[in-house]
Amino acid sequence: MLLKLITKLRLIFNSLKFKYKLTIYFTLFGLLVGHLSFIFYTTASTNHLKKVVSHVADDWLENNNLPPDIIECSVGKEFDEQLNIIFPFISIFKNQFRGDADDADDKRVMIYYSDSSSRWFKLFKDDSGIIGRMEISYDEEAVVTSSICKGRVSYSDSFFYGKSDNINFWINLTGPRDKNIYIGRIISSRKGLLKFIGGGEIVLVYGLALFLVSLILSKGIALHISKPISRLSSQAAGLASGDLDIRTEIVSKDEIGELSLSINTMAESIKDNIKSMNKRMEAISVMNKIDKAVLSSISRHDLIDRVTFIVSDLFKDCVVALAMADMDKESYVILSHYIKGVKGDKGKGVALPFDRLGKDNIEKHKSFFIINKDIDTDYLHFLDSFIGENFLHLMNLPIYLDEVYIGSLIVGKDINEPFTDFERETLKALADQTGVAMKSVKFFEEKENLFLGILIALSKTIDTKSRWTSGHSERVAAYAGKLAVKMGMGETFINDLRISASLHDIGKIGVPEVILDKPDSLNGEEYDVIKKHPQSGVLIVEDIPGHEKFINGILFHHEAWDGSGYPFGLEGRGIPLMGRLIAVADVYDSLISDRPYRNGMGLDKALTILVSEKGKKLDPAIVDLMIEIIEKERE
Repeated sequence: MLLKLITKLRLIFNSLKFKYKLTIYFTLFGLLVGHLSFIFYTTASTNHLKKVVSHVADDWLENNNLPPDIIECSVGKEFDEQLNIIFPFISIFKNQFRGDADDADDKRVMIYYSDSSSRWFKLFKDDSGIIGRMEISYDEEAVVTSSICKGRVSYSDSFFYGKSDNINFWINLTGPRDKNIYIGRIISSRKGLLKFIGGGEIVLVYGLALFLVSLILSKGIALHISKPISRLSSQAAGLASGDLDIRTEIVSKDEIGELSLSINTMAESIKDNIKSMNKRMEAISVMNKIDKAVLSSISRHDLIDRVTFIVSDLFKDCVVALAMADMDKESYVILSHYIKGVKGDKGKGVALPFDRLGKDNIEKHKSFFIINKDIDTDYLHFLDSFIGENFLHLMNLPIYLDEVYIGSLIVGKDINEPFTDFERETLKALADQTGVAMKSVKFFEEKENLFLGILIALSKTIDTKSRWTSGHSERVAAYAGKLAVKMGMGETFINDLRISASLHDIGKIGVPEVILDKPDSLNGEEYDVIKKHPQSGVLIVEDIPGHEKFINGILFHHEAWDGSGYPFGLEGRGIPLMGRLIAVADVYDSLISDRPYRNGMGLDKALTILVSEKGKKLDPAIVDLMIEIIEKERE
């Protein structure tokens, strides 16, 4: 039962807030201090009494000239002040001279003596003031006689812990000329705490007052101590919830102040570690993006642009550029660069001649290095003139492909903050990753070029199957490219268009020569065979990596603007641009070239037919561009 009660109280105590626990601790401590103070006071009083008794006893025994056995001679006489000479301890204790050892006074004096018959008597003062004697009991005699062997002055002592008790002082009063043995006994009563206070209501009032004083003082001390601890607890809770910016400033040189400083330092360290971890995670993410860029890039130039963007997205406060080394032209070409996350046009495609940079710098670019305005101002100003930026710090990260230097990843800052160790490590890894990515792209490009070479060879084979179509695909590719340039299309689209135009009739490899070279008009069945060649061409090229980028020209170059074409009957702008461009170039080359069923037309007649097909078979806008190109060539 008691164990359960203690357990329950412990649970209740553990659930209290720290400041309430401190209040209880300090209140109990105050009560304990009060109790210990009382014990200390009583013990000190007892020690003082010991000194007084020893001093008086020694003085009396050494300096008195009283007659022998003067104490026994006082029996039967009236007690008066003159007897203080004989009984010095009586005056000290206010003439208290009792025969009862159980008297309730704080201090009592008792005199014992033993005569020639070895009997022990105890002196006392009766009600009339006469000193009498009485024989003591055997038990009391044993206590008295045991004190004789303890020396001139002895006392019985016990540890005082707040409960009422008595201390007996024994003084051997026997003089050198006395026949009898005389023993003085002083009984000192030590009051317990309750008796000392006064008992009853006084105890209640005193205890309540002591409790309230202890409680108030404890409350103040507890609040003083718990307040900074409470602030630290709130800070720790905030940090645990993710608020790493919360700080608690406690100006103190004690352990709490040191704890506050340690927590703030720890918070800064955690914040820095999380930032570093996030940056490293971002770097890993960038590397993954570069890997994905390899799979989705359609060319080396496209990959370079993607990589530059990905790196600049990680280093948003920097200028990031990729400069590729063209060893044949002995220059660097800036293929792509981003300025603080925004793609820059100034400087793109600009060539930096090796002789302008200096032979030493060319060799230097093949290794990692960092320069700043304090090391090589002239070199930075030279690059500034090309990139259009004001570099203060610049990092060169070489890129190698199969251990051959191919260019550098250039990262520059226009703020006067040097590159951190993390930035250096990350950019080095990204440069290496870029080299690996470009190696993968090179592999795809070689594979793609191999397929394209085979297919273009097949396309030329088709052209050479008949003397009527020899060189047709090459001429169509050339005219389609000119049209795309005239329209302002990008380089990538133009390259893809030329490949598509070169392969636009590859599906005719399955068309019999008798149909291709027939001098008369084709019948229905023959025309159906011809109409299948766009889709047959798609089936042939679909194994080429990235074939999707030039398939539209092969599949849709026979679709008509008015919807009368094949294989799907698309019309207007529903026909992909690549198909519309190749259609115009294809029709024009067919008009001016010899065919089995007719001779090639003159330029004017061909132009007239082109104009007549505007809005019918051909895109009107593209026909107008084609006419401009033809007129310019004729001039």
